[in-house]
Amino acid sequence: MTVSVSDELAAIIEAKVALGLYLNAEEVIRAGVLLLESDITQSQADARKSLIEGLDIAIEQSRTNHTRAVDVTEFLSRARILRDAPNSAVDIAASTRTIPATS
Repeated sequence: MTVSVSDELAAIIEAKVALGLYLNAEEVIRAGVLLLESDITQSQADARKSLIEGLDIAIEQSRTNHTRAVDVTEFLSRARILRDAPNSAVDIAASTRTIPATS
């Protein structure tokens, strides 16, 4: 597999290897991907928790007759934004540099 990164990212990767923090570029990229996956998983969990807390509050308010009008369309729109936020596309710089990954 070959991965293309911007010159800025290539410099960061090379610096991590030069400092001895990683053996090669593939290890740096693997660590970054694992960190990204962890971050996405946490963001999805946070979004889910926020929605559940909101629903719990709404349920409790309905039980105690302390309700207020809710725009369902707006609520669903916000839920979709929270759901999709971790998966939004990342803008990648036009200038790229290829770093071959070792097998």
